[in-house]
Amino acid sequence: MIHLIYLVPGVDNLSAEDVGQELEDALVKRLNDSDLVEANLQFSVFSLRILSREIRKNTSYTFPYISITIVLLVTFTVGSCMTADWLTSKPIEAFMGVISSGLAIIAAAGLMSYCGVPYISQVTVMPFLALAIGVDDAYVMLGAWQETDRDDPPEKRLSATLREAGSAITVTSFTDVLSFTIGVFSTTPSSSIFCKYVAAAILFDYAFQITFFAGIMVLGGRREQSGKHALYIWRSLEAKQLRKV
Repeated sequence: MIHLIYLVPGVDNLSAEDVGQELEDALVKRLNDSDLVEANLQFSVFSLRILSREIRKNTSYTFPYISITIVLLVTFTVGSCMTADWLTSKPIEAFMGVISSGLAIIAAAGLMSYCGVPYISQVTVMPFLALAIGVDDAYVMLGAWQETDRDDPPEKRLSATLREAGSAITVTSFTDVLSFTIGVFSTTPSSSIFCKYVAAAILFDYAFQITFFAGIMVLGGRREQSGKHALYIWRSLEAKQLRKV
């Protein structure tokens, strides 16, 4: 196996990238010559242009699966928050936790667009990271809520929830943001852009968790107080279904 490495400089008014593309095209054309093919020589060419093309191809290949991923994520999240007790189950709250992450993704993309940060193919991964972190925070919040006293008013239960879970999601969110903020200063433009998008998404996710999702949890607590069904919120549960957990 023989490796040949060429460092291509710019020439006259042509950048190094332009010269590299011309060299790559000419080299591939020459290597595809029938004489070399008949000699049973195997070759491969690697360059930044090929890397970018493969990344775009991979993005185009995985993009259709985003919708499938979201459906599976919502199904699992909602299903795992449902129990035999239709008073304390949290299917709607779990679904709104996913919506909260979606709002964070949209807000981050909007902010980056407003700031003039370009969209690149690597950013396609950002929604998966933001959804995973956001849903994890929602689980932590819901778990802490279930540990509170059901006889307390929803506002007091939320206060206890934030005392219990707030520190956890704050530490994880800001350590994640710090990690990606360090990546913003990378000398590789694509890495820097990707880290900007992810850091913004995590920040927005944290903001939506302690505002939007916290409000959703209070509404869920009021539903519990009024004895409404966890899924069919307009329907009151029968007396025999109202039981302490």
